[in-house]
Amino acid sequence: MKTLKKYTFKVVLDDDGIEKLVRTNEGFGALEILGISSMVQYEVNQMLSGEMTPDRIERVVKDSPTPPPEAPTEKQP
Repeated sequence: MKTLKKYTFKVVLDDDGIEKLVRTNEGFGALEILGISSMVQYEVNQMLSGEMTPDRIERVVKDSPTPPPEAPTEKQP
């Protein structure tokens, strides 16, 4: 049987303009979270310094009020 563990971050903007970071832990222990966050911090620092590029970047936009801009197209002669 497969076990799914999930840790979710959400940044919520309240009606009064205050941002809150909401975290939900579904199955991770404290040491697992500490290890994962240390690994992510290390990888982000490597990306910022140019030592590493992400293997995969995935961006999902849900309920976007405006469609994303279209990619520029090459003009045909």
